[in-house]
Amino acid sequence: MTDATGLHIKTNYDAPLTIEEVEAQVQDSRARHQSHARLSAVVYPVLTVIGTLVAWEVGVRMFGIPAYLLDKIIDANSTILDDKSVDAKTKFAAQDRILKALAIKEKQGKKNGRKFDL
Repeated sequence: MTDATGLHIKTNYDAPLTIEEVEAQVQDSRARHQSHARLSAVVYPVLTVIGTLVAWEVGVRMFGIPAYLLDKIIDANSTILDDKSVDAKTKFAAQDRILKALAIKEKQGKKNGRKFDL
């Protein structure tokens, strides 16, 4: 716990807390909760996307899936990004369409009770 100057106050744990100490504890608790909520709102989605891309790459390499069925993520992105005649907006849209198509196929496979296949 801290006082108005920001220094730690040594409290006697047998003594009852004052209203100021209780309010300070509540404010600290709320600040920690808000900080955690902001951090988790960014970190978890980013880690999910990275994990999905890593799983894609590892799965394609480990199971030897041919490139005409499911290309390695590194090759797919390098092909899209290396094309000099296409602007950045179109490249992003192409990547977005690829990810949406994969999500739709996965959803259809789950709906029909099948494994995810292309």
